[in-house]
Amino acid sequence: MSSDLQVARSKSTINASRIGDLLFEPGSRETRIRIAGILEKEPILEKSQRVFLGHTELLHLSLRVSKRLLELCDIYSWTIPEYRIACALQDDRLVISLHDAAFVPVILAQGSDEQQAKWVPKCRRFEVTGCYAQTELAHGNNVQRLETVARYDLAAQEFVISSPRVESAKWWIGGLGVLANHAMVIAILQLPSPSGSIGYKSYGPHLFIVPLRSQTTHEPLPGVTVGTLGPKSYGGFGMVDNGYVHLNDVRIPLENMLNRYSQVTPAGDYIPAKHDKLSYGSMVALRSGIPAEEAWRLARAITIAIRYCVYRRQFSDKKDDIERQVITYASVQYRLYPILAQAYAFIISGRELSSMYLKMNEAIVQRGDFGMLAEMHSLSTALKCKVSSDCARGIEEARKCLGGHGFSHMSGIGPLFANTVASQTYEGDNYVIAQQTARALLKHAAVIRAEGTTKSLPPSSLYLRHTLIPPPQFTTLRSTVVAKANWLDPSTQLAALEHRASFLILDLGLKVARGEKEWQTYSWDCSRVTAAHADVFIVSTFQNAVGRNLPSFSHDEKSAMTLLCSIHALSTIISGLAELFESGFINPMQSRLLRQALDEAVTEVMDVPTAVAMTDAFSFTRYDMGGSILGRDDGKVYQGMWEAAQQTGDGSEFREECLAIIEHYKGQAEEGGSNVRAKL
Repeated sequence: MSSDLQVARSKSTINASRIGDLLFEPGSRETRIRIAGILEKEPILEKSQRVFLGHTELLHLSLRVSKRLLELCDIYSWTIPEYRIACALQDDRLVISLHDAAFVPVILAQGSDEQQAKWVPKCRRFEVTGCYAQTELAHGNNVQRLETVARYDLAAQEFVISSPRVESAKWWIGGLGVLANHAMVIAILQLPSPSGSIGYKSYGPHLFIVPLRSQTTHEPLPGVTVGTLGPKSYGGFGMVDNGYVHLNDVRIPLENMLNRYSQVTPAGDYIPAKHDKLSYGSMVALRSGIPAEEAWRLARAITIAIRYCVYRRQFSDKKDDIERQVITYASVQYRLYPILAQAYAFIISGRELSSMYLKMNEAIVQRGDFGMLAEMHSLSTALKCKVSSDCARGIEEARKCLGGHGFSHMSGIGPLFANTVASQTYEGDNYVIAQQTARALLKHAAVIRAEGTTKSLPPSSLYLRHTLIPPPQFTTLRSTVVAKANWLDPSTQLAALEHRASFLILDLGLKVARGEKEWQTYSWDCSRVTAAHADVFIVSTFQNAVGRNLPSFSHDEKSAMTLLCSIHALSTIISGLAELFESGFINPMQSRLLRQALDEAVTEVMDVPTAVAMTDAFSFTRYDMGGSILGRDDGKVYQGMWEAAQQTGDGSEFREECLAIIEHYKGQAEEGGSNVRAKL
């Protein structure tokens, strides 16, 4: 007998593979499936039992997994991108992950040709294993106030790297706890004061390659105190060795400061970078990858939730009727379908952001063109804030739609949530770094008002043309919606989101202009501005991607993608209704029409076969879903749960302790202790 999941697939006319072309770079989907087929045959890479391991056991496993992946890389002659796919398919980052994701890329981006020639081959051979050490125990987001210093010794032509206090220790550094023998340390550069005066002058944060452990014994080097930080909240990143290091006058040669852009001469003279934003380069590289990474976690969570809710049945309209599929309840549809749409929007906008980063990097390296850097810093920050926060909420909502079983490790959603919540604070706390995007947007608005033209605006901020309208006139702008169908027009959807973002930027600008409070008091306003800015980019990017690909879709595929795009846009607009009402852009009647449009989209137009097909377009393999029984693609959920429960044991190993409790109270009862029963 076919399962409900199989029945849903049989009723769909949508080609999931063709839909999936929107989500993947050409060839990457096929490569991912091929590599997953190799990994699922490796016992050491089995994922379902990891949840039963403790902190130390997970780190040992992470080292063994890392080693096996490197062996497979040699066996199958994987390219670097293929090896990275194999690592990504582990779900958890590994002890080796930050070496590839942060240490090596920073050398490639910020190191001179000579430095790359020296260090990159050693990194590829894993003779040098590295990490990216920025955050300190007492400082994270405020890079300018980091306390680790790199003081130049003119006589020795060396830098002396020091952590002046306990609070100066590098902290939370992935890959540092047990594996890394080098660190890319962000330290405040200090050079002898010019003109022979006593003391040193600070030149701000710079990047230094600092040896930490012996490459022969793996013991800490002199002056280095290093270790691991232990388990993290919710068990997240259990296979990553987040660690600490305190540096006490550790000496490194002059050439260990990355010097593609800024340099220190042997004589101690400082040659600054041509562009003052180049120090953001490493940060932009790391942040630009976060949206797509978290979006794929959300995609897996929503796939699990939709598959299980198709399979799960609860209650019936009549006594003798078959129970209804959980997916057919409006309260479930209202939660799951917008999350499905959100996953698509975030993956597509994350891909666009990564593409923009590559173009920027190419422009910098090949032509010395830094024109995109400030925009990439602002936009990557906005999307990091928006996507990481919404993905954490979405994954938890997907778990709740699974009912009680969602709290079991068999759902496979717990690790997704645990790893996603961390992204809201690593690479910058969302509420802190949102101020960077807000500042950039205020600056853009001020520039175009001064120039009277929008020529200087980057593409993602073109909507700021609305801020040229004087505030009294801006508040008279109104939505043109008169019918429910109007809300399904992409241009109407985008107009509402652009108005909301413009309104928030104008409002913040007026507050700052009054000068009544310090900038820090507007941090909440900044988070709202940043989220609204990200919403405009995400919705417009999703709309454009769907529009470009419509000619390649069948009629039903066009309808499905247009529907999904509208569900995301309408949900996003509803989340910003407060600002749209406050600005006067929409009225209560238009708000009701908006909610009616979304209600119709999620409860009437979207159907189960379409929803299943859209999750199948993610192309998750059985290895991808290895930690989730509820997300099985064959629908055999209860059988799988029963079999898994039998493997966890019958509790016999606890019998002795259980009997000890029983015997203890049995003895008291025989002595006539009636108060024992009262206590129980």
